[in-house]
Amino acid sequence: MKKRSLGAAVGLTAMALSAHAGGVRTLILSATSTPSWVTDIRSKILANAQEPMVVDTFELSAGTPTLNQLKTYDSVLVVTDAAPADRVALGNVLADFVDAGGGVVQTMFSVDPGSIGIDGRWKTGNYSPLTFTSQTGGAATIGTRPVSSHPVLQGVTTFNGGLSSYRAPSTPTAGAHVIANWSDNIPLVVTKGKVVALNMYPVSSDVRSDFWSASTDGGRMLANAVSWASQVPVKVLVASSAAGGAAWTEDVRQQLIRAGRVGSDVDVFNINTGTPTLAQLKQYDAVMVLTDLSPANPVAFGNTLADYVDAGGGVVVTAFYSQLVGMAGRFASAPYAPFVSGSYTISGVQSLGTRLLPDHPLLANVGAVNGGTSSFRLTGTLNAGWVRVANWTSGEPMVATNSRLAGRVAMVGMFPVSNAQRGDLWDQNTDGGALLGNALRWSKRQANDVLLLGDYNDGYGPDVPVKIRGSGRIGGRVDEFNGTTGVPSLSQLRRYDSVMMWTDFGPADANAMGDVVAAYVDSGGGVVHMLGSDTSGFNVGGRWRTENYGAFTLGNLAV
Repeated sequence: MKKRSLGAAVGLTAMALSAHAGGVRTLILSATSTPSWVTDIRSKILANAQEPMVVDTFELSAGTPTLNQLKTYDSVLVVTDAAPADRVALGNVLADFVDAGGGVVQTMFSVDPGSIGIDGRWKTGNYSPLTFTSQTGGAATIGTRPVSSHPVLQGVTTFNGGLSSYRAPSTPTAGAHVIANWSDNIPLVVTKGKVVALNMYPVSSDVRSDFWSASTDGGRMLANAVSWASQVPVKVLVASSAAGGAAWTEDVRQQLIRAGRVGSDVDVFNINTGTPTLAQLKQYDAVMVLTDLSPANPVAFGNTLADYVDAGGGVVVTAFYSQLVGMAGRFASAPYAPFVSGSYTISGVQSLGTRLLPDHPLLANVGAVNGGTSSFRLTGTLNAGWVRVANWTSGEPMVATNSRLAGRVAMVGMFPVSNAQRGDLWDQNTDGGALLGNALRWSKRQANDVLLLGDYNDGYGPDVPVKIRGSGRIGGRVDEFNGTTGVPSLSQLRRYDSVMMWTDFGPADANAMGDVVAAYVDSGGGVVHMLGSDTSGFNVGGRWRTENYGAFTLGNLAV
């Protein structure tokens, strides 16, 4: 993948790529009593991975990785049954890694409050999805699955923890979501932001007979957890004007996060009291519209939403999005609006019915969706350009898409607030959150995003983003990162389709910068490197230099 570095600013907009085009990079951080146990974990992850993976290892009993070392990975998997060299330092650097956008998979015994658990900011800052507590054991299997369609559980049919089935009788911390339980109702899989707690010991019966049964799907669960913690989030804005106020909007936000399709970067804008600008919308990959009250300015909101789609933005509309609740402006008519003349209906319990396009991404790993006893739903004749994907059991269109515009628009014709807020709304024990999350990921903004990784301290650097934004050639975000004051993480770089890198003075850490940019190229990222990054004295180092990622050899500046 080294061919994706360019020595001149040509073709920045042509470098769009999928989130994991070159595969996931993960690091197993282990403090175990038997080295072969780590080998077993690594082999199970690689054998069950559903996408390309690089899996490296680091021995915690011998030391603690630096933040810059972790930044070259998408995620880390923490395994302990012996004491790390420095529990506090480990917890501090893991917290820093999550703050920098990295993902963490935490396993049993790392939540132990004694000498083998994680300490420091990880514990005091409540980064863990589970409370710290002692262990229990005894044969157990996977039990109830409160979020059965979550990506961590995909392909996990059976799981037997073995005769020991080590697990912590913990409770979820604030903001965490239980995805699956053990057969005795102790949480087994819990998520919080980009952290997954697998409340199991990850070594299999292939190396010790009382560990989890290698004939069941523990390896798939481990690999899924690593992939999920490594995902690039979809940055979502919920534009809300809801009769239930903040509680209803927060329910939608939490259901999206719980379903595991978009990550936790979900913000809210109250359109009942104001109208977002196009510049504000452009900070997001997708916008979901939640209305059962009229926006403050329906015409202005509709016009801005249409402008956002014209700029490549993705929009998901839900019931009651129609002229009946004051929607107006350009987005209220074709080709943006789903219906020629939309309305809504209500007639008792309805569910996700016929899947006209069963392989469509919006329906991926979506099981039953129960709309509740009210089952508010949109109805009408679809506008030209719209494709019906699935119906309600009563025959009205439940899912439809329009991919013929500059940005994608999807309709999920259900009211997105769940029965956790009002008993007649969609059943949160079904896959409404997964369906909404899939729609947001599918409609994710199509415009290219660029990161300008450079020197902003010399008086000249701030001119670079002005010129690039002013060129009109970049449809998405043009963001800045000052390489003289810090080093971005791989997870931060993955948010962008391409990176332009230059130096005038030395980077904050030349070797760490070179390592993480090389990892970005390995993962499919595109890099344009400019004057300075290959110049002796203030060049980028690390793997970028030693493995010849750049288009130029190291040289002196000629003026």
